[in-house]
Amino acid sequence: MSSVETLTPPATDYESEAKQEDRKDESEYTYEEGKNYWNPLVKLSKIIPSPIESERHTQARKFIEEEIPAGCLTLCETELFIENDLFPYFSIALSSRIATIIRKHYNEKCKEAKENKKREERKKASENDFDIAEEFKGLYKIEIDDRSGKPIMRAKFIDIAIKVIDTLNVIVFKDNIYCYQDGYYQNNPKRVKAEATRILNGIYKGINSGDIKRHLVDVMTDIEHYNPVNDYPFKGVKNAINVLNGVLIFDEKTGELKREDPDPEKYRFNYILQIEYNENAERDTIINELDKYTNKPRAIIQIIAQALLQSMGYEPFKLAYLLYGPSNFGKSTILKMIKHLIGMNLVCGVGLNRMSSDSNNKFALAPLEGKILNVREEMPYFKISDADTFKEVLGSYDINVEPKHVDPYVAISTAVHAFAANSTPSFDGRVKDDEAFWKKWCLIPCTKTEFCMNEKYVKDTLLTEENMQGLLNEALDMVGEYIKGNDLPHRSHKQGEWEKVREEWMQAGNPLYKFIKDNMERCGETAIIKDDLLKEIQKWCDAGNLLYKKARPETVNSLNDVIKLCGGTITERKYFYITEEQVKARKEHGVKATVLDTEYIHCYVLPWQWKPNNQYKKVFRNAKRF
Repeated sequence: MSSVETLTPPATDYESEAKQEDRKDESEYTYEEGKNYWNPLVKLSKIIPSPIESERHTQARKFIEEEIPAGCLTLCETELFIENDLFPYFSIALSSRIATIIRKHYNEKCKEAKENKKREERKKASENDFDIAEEFKGLYKIEIDDRSGKPIMRAKFIDIAIKVIDTLNVIVFKDNIYCYQDGYYQNNPKRVKAEATRILNGIYKGINSGDIKRHLVDVMTDIEHYNPVNDYPFKGVKNAINVLNGVLIFDEKTGELKREDPDPEKYRFNYILQIEYNENAERDTIINELDKYTNKPRAIIQIIAQALLQSMGYEPFKLAYLLYGPSNFGKSTILKMIKHLIGMNLVCGVGLNRMSSDSNNKFALAPLEGKILNVREEMPYFKISDADTFKEVLGSYDINVEPKHVDPYVAISTAVHAFAANSTPSFDGRVKDDEAFWKKWCLIPCTKTEFCMNEKYVKDTLLTEENMQGLLNEALDMVGEYIKGNDLPHRSHKQGEWEKVREEWMQAGNPLYKFIKDNMERCGETAIIKDDLLKEIQKWCDAGNLLYKKARPETVNSLNDVIKLCGGTITERKYFYITEEQVKARKEHGVKATVLDTEYIHCYVLPWQWKPNNQYKKVFRNAKRF
């Protein structure tokens, strides 16, 4: 600090009374730009240095000890004052031993002052650390430590656990922790941990906050073991559907619909449809749109209605859907509308090929848990050889779930399964006569209109809130009709209908079967040379009789399965009469030949005959009969 003035010690040991009176009038403070500073020079000038050196040393040390208020000057300012003003005033040499002692004494005073300040701050902070917000009352207790006599914080972990459970409506099942959030229960342990951590942070503050991580483990352990449920807690709320603006309730007798406010204790939903219910929403636009895609528009609405019914806990309908047809005929658009209405968080994509007992993927069914719709677009080509797993999934809501890093458990999946493919998958003889398998299918041909790709039209025109609400209302009407006692309009469980499903499936999935059905009838026996049949089938496909061009057979082996399904054999060899072209060619090479000559050739033998006047009766060579 630069001195306000340089003081010179008095020349004599005595001052006049007048001068001393003048000193009393001098201010101990100086003012600079409105700020008040303590001025040590004024205080120092009132002291008369002793003529005895040792007493002057004592005066200097006493002045530092008693007359310099803590905090009035910075450390630097005080040190400058001692060196430039105090030592000269008491005639103390800067390099003397006493100057060193005084400096050391001053440094010790500063150190002690700092420690006192820290203790005061800690004491004040400690008092605040035990000032806990009112919302955490009853979740802790303050005790006095026997050794130190200081207060210590003790959280009541079980009470905190109960507080979290009540606040978030926590449900614990197996290794899963569900809490009510955004209108439905979610498997969200992170949200539960976050709430427990918030409470612990509110209780353990400042000096008490060191063990929050360890305490969190204690609280979560209490949450997980406080009141776990043994049965899967989300088996559907009877006659109730969860939407963004409330809960839709169906009257069990009349099927009438009303809306109520959500209640996490009364209605345990683990889903919410991403749509608001509007009973006055316009429907004609979306219904007219569905008519463009298929001759079964009600089957599309039925997918949604079945998903809602199964989510309400009705028995499994044991019914899946297959949308088939060539590219650009709207299959993906139909499924996009359904997924948009339901909400993508409630949709998974497990393919039909993964629902096979032959599958080694033990995690295949885990994505189905908690979903109400399973949609798989552009299903790859595969052969169905074992339908047991598929039938089990459709026949029960219980699924064996094996998520990664979690112990296996039985969960609930009410998902309705809808698949899309350009052509129906092939199958072998084990599936052909499996009545239970075919009864579980509703086929939806998408062959009515070919569309141009227009994502803007789909997004801005089809997927509007009004259209989705109208589509929902159509599905809700179908749900109400079912509750009143009417069946869903498209099912294959009646006597003999499963054979129609199989027939449609085979005709849609394999050109050879359609070729046989169009040109032959089931009776008698016909032998056809394998290579000749392949060539004619390829011509038939190229002539425009096949919507899905990739189904065109390229090898003889690709025909074998259909031949077997039609009751035929594929390993026969028979004698076939040679053609007139072969007779002519042989004669040109000097070989005697007639049309009665035969060749021993591999062939298919079908228990079918050509229809009367069918063109292919003359195309294929005849086998010799013995």
